Amino acid sequence: EVMRLCQVDIVELGLRSLINDKYKGPLAFTTDNFLEKFESKDIQIAVMINVKEFEDKHDIKNKISKLFPLDKNNSKVDIVRLACTIDELEKALIINELLQNKGFKICINIMQSAFLKDESLMKIVQKLEGISLEALYLADSTGSMDSTEFNAKLEFLSNHTNLDIGIHAHNNLGKALDNTLRSIDVGCRWLDSTILGMGRGSGNADLEELAISLSYENIRKMNIIPLINHSEKWFKKLQEQHRWGKNRFYFMSAKYEIHPSYIQEMISDLRYSTSEIIGAIDYLKDDKSRFFNAQKLLKARTFYKGEPRGNDIPKNKIKNETILLLGNSKGMKRFKSKLEELINKENLYVMGLNSKSYIDSSLINARFFSHPIRLLADNNLFELLDQLIITPFSMLPDKLKIKLKRNKILDYGLKIEENKMGSLNNFCIIPSPIALAYALGTLGGTNIKNLILAGFEGYPRGDIRNQEVDNIFNLFTTINKKVNIYSITPTNYTSIKSKSIYGFNL
Repeated sequence: EVMRLCQVDIVELGLRSLINDKYKGPLAFTTDNFLEKFESKDIQIAVMINVKEFEDKHDIKNKISKLFPLDKNNSKVDIVRLACTIDELEKALIINELLQNKGFKICINIMQSAFLKDESLMKIVQKLEGISLEALYLADSTGSMDSTEFNAKLEFLSNHTNLDIGIHAHNNLGKALDNTLRSIDVGCRWLDSTILGMGRGSGNADLEELAISLSYENIRKMNIIPLINHSEKWFKKLQEQHRWGKNRFYFMSAKYEIHPSYIQEMISDLRYSTSEIIGAIDYLKDDKSRFFNAQKLLKARTFYKGEPRGNDIPKNKIKNETILLLGNSKGMKRFKSKLEELINKENLYVMGLNSKSYIDSSLINARFFSHPIRLLADNNLFELLDQLIITPFSMLPDKLKIKLKRNKILDYGLKIEENKMGSLNNFCIIPSPIALAYALGTLGGTNIKNLILAGFEGYPRGDIRNQEVDNIFNLFTTINKKVNIYSITPTNYTSIKSKSIYGFNL
C-alpha cells in the first residue's frame, strides 16, 4: 500500500536462487509460495537472478525450470531481472528466451559498468540486436561514476538500441541520487532506488530522497508521507543493525575502483582496525584481478596460487614442546601483565595470530598469517615485524611476496577442505583459512606436547559462531591426541579444557 501511494511502479522483493549453502532469509529465494502473502494491486512484482549461478550452459534450462516452476499466468512475478557481467551476457540471453516463453517480462542488468568502454558497450549492443527486453540496465557495482560518465554510457546504449534504459546506482561516492536524477536528462526511464538507500555496503539511491526530488522538480508527483512514516518505523532499525550507507572506506573503494565486497567484509568484522582496512585498500588499488572475482577471493581458494606447497617443514624450525598461542580477544588486555610475567618466568615460546599484540610484542616469537583479507590488511605492517612469519609464502601473490622479502619466513602451504585437518611435510589441510586453523594445522606437524591458549574468549555462550572454532579444535584434538591443549584465560569454547592463569605452573 505504501508503494502504491508513492506511485512506485515495480517492487523487486528479492532474489531467486538455487544456492542454499547457509542460512538465508526468505527474500534470498522469493518462492512463489512466499509471494502469495503479498497484495500487489497496481504494483508489478520483480525478482532478480544472478547469472553467475549458471556455470554450465547446458544446464540452464533445467535450473530455470526449478527456479520458475510456474509460468506467468500462475505466478505473482511479473518481471525477472538478470544480473550479469558482459562476459555472462550470452547466458543471460538464453535465460531471457526461456523466461519469456513462460510469459515473464525481462530486464538485463549489466554489472561492473564503470569498466565498460565504448568498445564493450558496442559489443553489448551487437549481442542485443533484435532481442526483446523490458529494459537494459547499467549497474555501477563499484559506485565509482559521476553523472557525466554514467550518462555518457546510458546515452550510448539509448542511441544504439531501441530498448528502454535503466540505472542502478551505488552510493560509494555519495552520488547515487544525483546520478539517478541526472540520468533522466538522457532519456533513462527505469530508475532504481531503495527505502533509506538500503543495500550492500554503501547502499543505493534513497527512495525517499528520489521521491522528494521528482515531486519538487514536477517530474512525478508522489505522496511521500506514508513512505517516510514506513521508513522511520521499520527501516531505521534495519540500518542501525546492518550499518549500510556511505563511509570513508566505501568512498576510497569507489575512487580506486575496488569491489565493495572487500570493504564490507572488513568493516563488518570488528577485528580490523582503520589502519588495517586502509592497508588492504592500498594493496587492492593496483590489483587488476579484483573486479570480477571478489567473492572467490574472499573464500580463499583462488587467492592462493597453484597446488598446496611450501619450502619448509615446521618441525625443523619449531622445536619447542610447550607453546603459548595467543588469540586476539579484547579480554586479553586485563591479563597483559600476568601473561608477560608468566612468559618471562617459564621462558615460554610464544606464537600469535596475525599482527595484533595485547602484550609486549618483543615477547612474541612467531606469528601466523593465512586469511586472505588479513594478509591484505596487515601487508603494510610486515616490515615492522621482526618475529618469524609463518604463512603459505610460496602460494601468495607476487605483490605480497615482495612485502615479506625482509621478514624471517616459515613457508608452509595450506589446502582448504571442509571438515578436514591434517599436517603434511610442506602443507596442511584445514577446514577454513582463518589463522587459528592454520596455526593448529602447522603445529600438528611439530613435536609439540603442550599447547597453552590465551585470548580465545570466543562469542557469548550459545552464539552459533562459536561452533566453527569448536569444530576446528575438535579436528585438531582428534588427530593430535597426545597434545595437552587448554586455555588459561576465560573461554566460551566448549571443546577445550580450561585452567586459570593465576594458579598456573608448568
